Amino acid sequence: MYLVTVDWDKCRGRGECVKVCPSKAFLLVEEGGRQVAQYVLDTSDCIGCYSCEVTCQDGAIQVLDL
Repeated sequence: MYLVTVDWDKCRGRGECVKVCPSKAFLLVEEGGRQVAQYVLDTSDCIGCYSCEVTCQDGAIQVLDL
C-alpha cells in the first residue's frame, strides 16, 4: 500500500503525473485560480511504480510505501 501526496505549493499543474500514471490516479483541478494535480484514487489503487514522483519536474509528488 502506498500513500501519495501532492504539495500544491510546489505543483505548477504541468500534468506529467496525469500522463504517466498507469493507474490514472491524477487529475488537474482548479485551486486558487490555478491548476494543480490531485491524487483521486484510494491508497490501495497505487501500484508503487513511482513514475509520478520521478516525472514531476516540480518535486511536488511524494510516494511513500506504507
